[in-house]
Amino acid sequence: MEKTPGAEHSPWLRGDSLLAILAGSEPTAQALVAIFHELAMHPSHIYKIRSELQDVSITDNKDLAELPHLNAVINEAMRLHPSLITGGTRKTTDSGVTINNIFIPPHTTVVTPLYTISKREDCFVKGTEFIPERWTSLPQLVRNAAAHVPFSIGRYNCIGQHLAMRIMRYTLARVIEKYDFHLAPGEDGHDMEADKVDLFTSFPGKVPLCFQLIKRG
Repeated sequence: MEKTPGAEHSPWLRGDSLLAILAGSEPTAQALVAIFHELAMHPSHIYKIRSELQDVSITDNKDLAELPHLNAVINEAMRLHPSLITGGTRKTTDSGVTINNIFIPPHTTVVTPLYTISKREDCFVKGTEFIPERWTSLPQLVRNAAAHVPFSIGRYNCIGQHLAMRIMRYTLARVIEKYDFHLAPGEDGHDMEADKVDLFTSFPGKVPLCFQLIKRG
């Protein structure tokens, strides 16, 4: 029988519990904010997605997973607005580590700043611009696809990434099927990025939108 963890393990248990709660809820919601923000700023992509949805079942995730522009929009929004801005931290061992011929001394905290890496011009052409087609018809705009890791990478990558993608595809498809939307009057979309803060996960600024139900003939 396994022993009950003692008091010395409590901080680790609290930390793991907090991580599970945050990682399982906040990033998906924040990614959806980013997606709707970018679509409101670039409405032509709303109509492209709506056109894709005409011949599929929105409740069938397999169908949604095969829609190129829907998934390209999600990927591009997550590239520009990663939910984990700093990508987590690690500390080097007693002997240090050499990465790309650069020696990092022992006990050095190493950060992977996904927010800046995902916008580097040596990784993405026009890296600060929202161009979903870079994931479909314009692959030449991706110079280093390895720089796009919205769900992290390796054995510690996001265990819930498939569920997160499923939620985002369905939410986006359902809203676009039923509504037109745009930035609220007087809004320019600036606050979303200007007021963003990094609290382990990214918390975007406000994105006031107006929604209008599509009238069916």
